[in-house]
Amino acid sequence: MSWGAVTLELFDGETLLDDTISDGVSGDYTLTAPGRGNYTVKASKAGFRDKTQQVTVGTDPVTLDFVGEMGLIPSACNMSYVLTCVNHWLYPVGDCGLTMSTVLAVVNAWLYPQ
Repeated sequence: MSWGAVTLELFDGETLLDDTISDGVSGDYTLTAPGRGNYTVKASKAGFRDKTQQVTVGTDPVTLDFVGEMGLIPSACNMSYVLTCVNHWLYPVGDCGLTMSTVLAVVNAWLYPQ
């Protein structure tokens, strides 16, 4: 299932270093860091809560996936979405990547929409 294009931004502290929009079908994206170091990548999309990940850049390329545990959560979920997430967590088919903390974040988005 494709969620469409997502905006991704690379930060060094509060300084925006690079930004891009992911491919709307595959979700692929590329951000370029100025050198080795620790950075923050933020994924955002209208209708979803922002998600950030920390990344350490060395000599090899780094891959960050915003799926499963790190996936974007809708700003306002409906009961069907919440129950689907709970079901995937309780009865995973393969490695669904959901933990209790993500499921609780989905429940929180349902109870307290932004």
